[in-house]
Amino acid sequence: MGGVFGCRSQLPPVDENVVVGLGEPYRVIDEYPFGLPNPRAPAEIAQYAFMVGSFSCRLEDKEFRDGGWVPAREGNAIWRAQYVMNGHAILDEFRDEWGSKNVNVRVYSEETERWYVHWTAVSPTTGAIFEAREVDGAMVMESAQSTASGFVYVQRISFKDMTNDQYLWTSEVVYENGTSVVIGSIHCVRDDP
Repeated sequence: MGGVFGCRSQLPPVDENVVVGLGEPYRVIDEYPFGLPNPRAPAEIAQYAFMVGSFSCRLEDKEFRDGGWVPAREGNAIWRAQYVMNGHAILDEFRDEWGSKNVNVRVYSEETERWYVHWTAVSPTTGAIFEAREVDGAMVMESAQSTASGFVYVQRISFKDMTNDQYLWTSEVVYENGTSVVIGSIHCVRDDP
C-alpha cells in the first residue's frame, strides 16, 4: 500500500495562500514577530505576556551530591516566546550554552482556572505537564516528579520580578514534608526592542 497512512489516494497539493489565510490574524508575521494575543482568548493570557519576545539569560544550577544540593554550573542562555494557536497560547523555547533545548506550550483553561504547561526537552529527552497559577504576583508552576530510584517530589517553578524588560525564573524541589530547596535560577533580560 502506498500513499498516506497506507491509502492509495494522493492528497491534493497544498495552496500556501489558503493555509496561511485560515483566519488567524494573531499568528507570527513580519509585522508582529512574536504574534499577538487574541482578544477572544481568556484575559489570563496577559499573565505570561512578560515573557513574549527574545531574552538573554544568566543561569545557575545545583545538583544533588553527597547528600545535599551543591552548585553545579553557571552559564548563559537564550529564551524566546511567542503567541501561537491564533493568540490563544504561548510557546517558548529555552536554549543554554551546554546544548539543553526546552520547549513549553502554555494554555489557560477557563474551566479549571489554571494554566497547563506542556514541557519537553532534548539532551536528555524528557517532559512533564505542569499546572500553573498566579500567586502573589508570581507565576507558579508545579508538577509531581519521581526519580529512577523512587524519590518522589514536587517540582515548583516560579517566574518572579516580572517587568516588560526582565524576569527571574527559579526551580525548587518540594519534599513530602513541605520543605523546599531552590535548585536553579535564571535571570533574563529583554533583547528585542
